[in-house]
Amino acid sequence: LGHSRYYWHRGGHALAAGLRVANSGECPPHGFVAQHTLLVSRVNPGARLVAGEVAGASTEGGGALPVAVKEAEAADLAAESQSLLLLLNNQTFCEDKMALASLLVRAREAGCPVVLLWEQDPDCGGCPFHIFKERTPLELQLPPHKLFDDLAVPLYRSAELRKVSLRQVLQGMGAKPLPLSQAAGHKLGASLNPCPGVSECEEQS
Repeated sequence: LGHSRYYWHRGGHALAAGLRVANSGECPPHGFVAQHTLLVSRVNPGARLVAGEVAGASTEGGGALPVAVKEAEAADLAAESQSLLLLLNNQTFCEDKMALASLLVRAREAGCPVVLLWEQDPDCGGCPFHIFKERTPLELQLPPHKLFDDLAVPLYRSAELRKVSLRQVLQGMGAKPLPLSQAAGHKLGASLNPCPGVSECEEQS
């Protein structure tokens, strides 16, 4: 948590007295009652793995349909009922920088919602938010795209906080709150799969 954007700039004293963590019930299960697709780019390292977790979380709610995961490069970005996941970690906009930027521009222009997910764990590629702004092409940061005007959902390693993060991603995709399915709730807890660690990107500009 000390590596998150809020506490990064406030120093260790901000957490010295402890922290109350909200109960996950404050962000209930979210899901879709109609088919929804989550797009991931092959040049966004780690995104497909996390998208699988999002798909698993999408069936927590009773009566929810599982989110389908599809490669964005092969998709019709103008199609309805889909979102594009952008995972922000220390490899984002490193290799194939312009290919990822081009995909995001096309998604914006096609009206495909982009959901930002910000890795918090340094062992899984978490890094300060300003790194992304330094690497991201200006075209995406300026109007009309303004990529970082969207709120990035923090992705935590601990199971309880990670579950909340995945529900918030679904919420950002347009999913609605649903009553918890008991069987699905137990299944999700066993399926959370934090990344095994990633290497640091050499390019930082």
